[in-house]
Amino acid sequence: MKTFSELIKEYGEVEYNGKQIALTQYPWIDNEGINGCVVYRAYAIDDDGNQYQVVWELKEDLLITDEFPEDESECCNWDVYEVYEH
Repeated sequence: MKTFSELIKEYGEVEYNGKQIALTQYPWIDNEGINGCVVYRAYAIDDDGNQYQVVWELKEDLLITDEFPEDESECCNWDVYEVYEH
């Protein structure tokens, strides 16, 4: 199992309530999403082992089209997200 630091290095991190949260996987697209909207999701943990799910909404202009950019890094504003505790 990877250490907290290794997870951050490989998958990235977000902040939640002043805590550093390490993603445990790359975000994936969820076609069911929230309220029927497509979102990206990833599971995450904090340094104490508490589990979270991080959700990013698609950029607004992608919500009205079926065409997605080839580069998925352009699909969301990755600095704007919601975190849900498990």
